[in-house]
Amino acid sequence: MHELTFKYDVLMNGRLYPGEITYVNIPKGRDRYSVMYMSPRNIDRITGGKQLNAAMIENIWVTISKQGQVLALSSFKEKGKLVPNLPQTTGMLLPKSETPFHILWWDRYETVKPSR
Repeated sequence: MHELTFKYDVLMNGRLYPGEITYVNIPKGRDRYSVMYMSPRNIDRITGGKQLNAAMIENIWVTISKQGQVLALSSFKEKGKLVPNLPQTTGMLLPKSETPFHILWWDRYETVKPSR
């Protein structure tokens, strides 16, 4: 089974919001998509109720790995690695399947590895 893990790290207000999703049975080639969501309510908590804008997002990193080996790292703003030892809040980033959008574009994204 071909698996790739996408680790998302969103840095806002000096705090890191991590999330991770693993896809299975991924065919080779381009035009493959991955996504994670943050609910509007969680965004309000982070921004103190202010309208979200690009300046509030300090950075976003996406790390793609296979069996623990990093294959690629990309970032929204600054290039480079994550800053270690940042305060973290887990559970803020959700896979598409846990959002109201789960029925939309069902054939655009790869199959998510089921939870155990």
